[in-house]
Amino acid sequence: MKTYTLYRLECGMRSTLVLGFVGLPTIGFHLESYFKQGNYAEAIALLLCFYVLIGTRRLWARPSTVPLLILASLLVLPEATGSGSTFNNLARFFEHDIVPAPLRNGSLADPQTWSALASWAWPIVTGQILPGTVQTLILAQIALTAAAILALGLYPIVSRLFLGRAGHYLGRALLVAARSTPEYMLAYLLLQLMGPSMLPAIIALSLHNGAIAGYLLGRQTEELSFRADARKAPTSISLKRRPGSMANS
Repeated sequence: MKTYTLYRLECGMRSTLVLGFVGLPTIGFHLESYFKQGNYAEAIALLLCFYVLIGTRRLWARPSTVPLLILASLLVLPEATGSGSTFNNLARFFEHDIVPAPLRNGSLADPQTWSALASWAWPIVTGQILPGTVQTLILAQIALTAAAILALGLYPIVSRLFLGRAGHYLGRALLVAARSTPEYMLAYLLLQLMGPSMLPAIIALSLHNGAIAGYLLGRQTEELSFRADARKAPTSISLKRRPGSMANS
């Protein structure tokens, strides 16, 4: 539960970065602003700060620091803004805005209303929904395959079985940075460089998910138990033996 809670905290921080791209005052908001203005040095500095925040979470996210973190959050929480018009906006959204245009002023008992609805919906279904669905499935399958290949290539760099203690820490830092970069933000950056296509999304999804899977695979290899007749275990890993392994061999 402790490990999972830390992971969900990391997911929450990644989400706040993404939410900044839609206007919330987080690092992501300023990051997008810097990129749009061409201030790439400032944007990279913010991104590095985010990596440090993610990478050091085990140091400051501890049971003893939770009260201090909650208190600090309450002190820096911005005051709520807005007025009663918020409820009016929500009511208008659910009562009018999301209703298909032909149904807003038409009678449900009138056949012409449903005919107008069909004429309105057909171009959307054939021109956007169906092609978008096919492209989404193709993109997801390509990204999934690429992420699997990438994970198999990356997991040795976080395992002490392959690179020892020094290489293990370097590999972990690399994959933590890769997996901590939200795929939405990475796709946004690649979109600015490559232009509109499926390729930025494929690369972003593959890199993000491949780094996560590779990190978990690498950590799991350190928990493997060796057979009793295994040759030589790495010096940085304690040799683990399965009960009854001598009898089985």
